[in-house]
This record gives sequence, C-alpha cells and structure tokens, in this order.
Amino acid sequence: MGNTVQTYTPKNQVITFGGIRLTGWISVKVVANSPTWNKEVGADGEIARGQSMDDTHKVTLELMQTSASGTYLNAIRVADKLTGLGGILPLNIADLSGVSRFFWLQAWITKMPDWERAKELKSLSVEFETGQSALDLIGGSI
Repeated sequence: MGNTVQTYTPKNQVITFGGIRLTGWISVKVVANSPTWNKEVGADGEIARGQSMDDTHKVTLELMQTSASGTYLNAIRVADKLTGLGGILPLNIADLSGVSRFFWLQAWITKMPDWERAKELKSLSVEFETGQSALDLIGGSI
C-alpha cells in the first residue's frame, strides 16, 4: 500500500442523534474518558495492568451557525433540562469511506453552545457525554 493514493471525503461522514442525521457540521471529535488499560508499578519494579471498564466518551460536534441541526439539538437539550426525560438517545458516527465507526445506545447533550454573533459567521460547539460504547473502531479512510 505504500504507493497508493488515499482519499478522504467529508461528505462520507454520517452523524446521527436520536435517529436523525445531523447536517451543517464542521468537525466532530471523540475523546475516551479513560484509557483502555491502567498501569501500576510496584516498589520493586513489578508491573501490572488492569483493564478499565469505563468505555464512555466525550463527543464534541462543531456546527455551522446556520445549521438546522443546531435547532434540533437545542430542542432536545431544553426538553431534557425541563423534564429529565427523552434526552438520552443513540449517537452514531460513521466514516462511510473507511472503517471508523462509533455507536452509543445512550448519549446526551451536556452543555449549551456558546452564543456569539459577529460580522462573520460563527460556529456552535455541542458537547455530548455517552454511556458505554457499543462500537468504537478507528481506522483510515479509503
């Protein structure tokens, strides 16, 4: 594979929350809340590792100021804030031109985006926390 040209196409990235495809996004970032393995080193140098059972993530989604998905996500956030019901929904991120896939049966919006207006367009940053991961594969795009 050393001499082959690889291509990344942003339009082949699909993000859904509550079964609704999110549009008008700029970037998405997935960060594990804990390492897969923790290490302990004894006083004599003996090393042990323990697997973390925390397979939750923080997901940050940057949306265009004009994205209709911002309105959808804020409606879910407000309803969840007022009732505590219906705000925990499936979150799916898939790179259709590669192998990267993330899926959580439970995710929720944790923070209202900062609000700013200026002469130029601004973006909205929506933060999610997740339950345990049902699928987390990271790989290249074709």
